[in-house]
Amino acid sequence: MTIGALFIGIFAGLISFTTTLVAGYGFLFALLAYMGAGSIVTAIVLLAAIAPRRNEPPVSQTA
Repeated sequence: MTIGALFIGIFAGLISFTTTLVAGYGFLFALLAYMGAGSIVTAIVLLAAIAPRRNEPPVSQTA
């Protein structure tokens, strides 16, 4: 585990938490990165999984 991996995990977890408002979901990302998923590929995969949800418009505005 590296400091960068932990930082990316926490950062991805915070983005996931603030956009989806699901605490367990954000914690899962941080836990995965903490457990040794500290590669750039893993970070890209995590960010790629978060990005579509972050750019999605709220359902209430899609009339």
